[in-house]
Formats: sequence, structure tokens, C-alpha cells
Amino acid sequence: MTASSQSRSALMRRKKADLVEEVVALRAALESERDIGPTDVAQERGSLPGEELFTGEDRAGLWPMIDSSPVGVSIIRPDGMILYINSALAELVGVEQHEVVGKDTQVLFFDPADRDPFLAKIERDGGIEGLERQIQRSDGEEFWISLTTRIHQMNGQEVWVTWAHDVTDEHRQTEKLRDLLDTVPCTVVVSSAETSELLFVNEFAHETTGLRVGGGQFTQAYKNPEDRDQLVEKLRRDGRVDNFEVEINARDGSDNTDWVGLSARMIEFEGQRASLVVSQFITDRKRAEQGLREREARLFEILESSPIGVGSARIRRH
Repeated sequence: MTASSQSRSALMRRKKADLVEEVVALRAALESERDIGPTDVAQERGSLPGEELFTGEDRAGLWPMIDSSPVGVSIIRPDGMILYINSALAELVGVEQHEVVGKDTQVLFFDPADRDPFLAKIERDGGIEGLERQIQRSDGEEFWISLTTRIHQMNGQEVWVTWAHDVTDEHRQTEKLRDLLDTVPCTVVVSSAETSELLFVNEFAHETTGLRVGGGQFTQAYKNPEDRDQLVEKLRRDGRVDNFEVEINARDGSDNTDWVGLSARMIEFEGQRASLVVSQFITDRKRAEQGLREREARLFEILESSPIGVGSARIRRH
């Protein structure tokens, strides 16, 4: 082998060694990046917490839109670990974005009892629509939020994306309505327009009928289910019902019945469509009317069977 050939071979060996060293270094860097958490990667890149979840066009378009959204947004894993919250949600609950990324969802609820039912409902129903929860901000102030959650796939993993907005003002208005209705000296009941579940029963209604929230559906009070169907149909069509008289079951469970005259309106109550029904007992009047009809019937029966001619006339007074 000539001197020039030996020189070329030595040069190729050095280049090969340099190339192998570079590949080893790149592999080491890749393994190192895999070993650190999402928050560390974001901080190393100089990005905000959660930005690494968005790739390609999403990072350029979707992520800035979500992070600057005035509505609170969080992204969590099914096990409850927080992957990302936007600045609006961080401000709403009084935390820093980087403080909660990588932690359990419990830190956003502040009441641990709310965490498990929230996750279980998403798992069971495949999402959440308008779930309202009372939250205590990190400074101790209490407020209400409405949560809507959808399941998505991001970078090959299942994530749960939740939108949260403050509904404290709506709840304050509802509380004022509750206080007002409790002072009304007649039966006031609010029930879900979809399920008929009782949402509110004022004190007068509870004392006189035994109805209570969590005690079943308002439909159970009707003697004849057809009356309830007729009321609902008219309420949905017109948005209101006035002077509707129905027979209801006796509170003691006996075969006796009572009569009520009611008026109803469709309203928004605690974030859902509901019917507000105001009623008064008219049993005494209905029984008096029934007694009068029975007496009139007997009178006409007697008159019809009389062997003597009988007539009736109205005297006109001048």
C-alpha cells in the first residue's frame, strides 16, 4: 500500500469515528428528552406549560387560540393528571399555570369530594354537559362554575378537554328567586322540563303536600296522569298556563283526593329548562260545586216525577 493510500484510509477512519460520536451524542440527547416531563420540556424550549401537547398546525393556530380564550380550558388525562390549563382558567381559580401542570385535578376543585364524581361521570357518560360545581378560589372566595367536557385524541393519547365558565351571577339570581318563592303563601314547585325531577319546593308546599327535592317526580302528585300530559303540552306550546284545575293524590296515601288550581311558566332555573308551578287548594270550592250539582240533579228528578204540573219562570223587575 502506497503512502497516499494509507493517508486516505486514516482520514476515512477519523471521519467514521467522528460520525459515530455524533450519532451517539444525538441518541443520548433524544433519550434525555424522553426522560424529562412535559413541563421540563416546555421550560427548556421557552414555551408555556402545555404547548408541547400541540404539534404542527395546531401549535401555530389552535394552541394560541385556546391559551388566549376568555373561557377557561383544561386538558387532563383519564387518571386525573392535569396536562394543561389556559390562562383564563388559571386566573379564575387563582393559580399559576405552571403550578398545576403535572398535578392531580383535585387542585382545581379544592373540595376533594367533587373530584371522583367528576371523573366517574366523564368515564361513564363519555363527557359532561353543563355540570355546575361550587369552587373555592385559592384565596378562599367561593364561586360557581359550569363544566363541559369532551374526550379527544391528541398525539396518540386520550385526553379530556374541559371548558369552564363562571356562572356565579346566575346562581345569585337563582338564590334571590328561591328566597322570594319561599315567602309566597301558596304551593310553589319548580321541576325539570325534561325529567320532571323536583328542583325546588317552597316551605309552604313542603308543609302542605309533603313534596321535597330528591323525593321523586312532580308527576306523582297527579291523580290522573292525563292531566299532567295536558298541562305539559300546553306549557311547551304557549310557555304559560293559567287557571288549570287538577285533582291530586292525598298526602296520606289514601283514596281521598284534593283539588288545586294552578298557573305555570317555563323558566331557566340553575342552568336548565324548568317549569314553575304555583297552585292553591280549591278542594272546598270543588266539593261545594259538586254538592250543588247533586242537589240540583235531585231537585230536577223530583220535579220530573211530580204528578202535578210544575214550571219555572224568571221574574223581571222593572
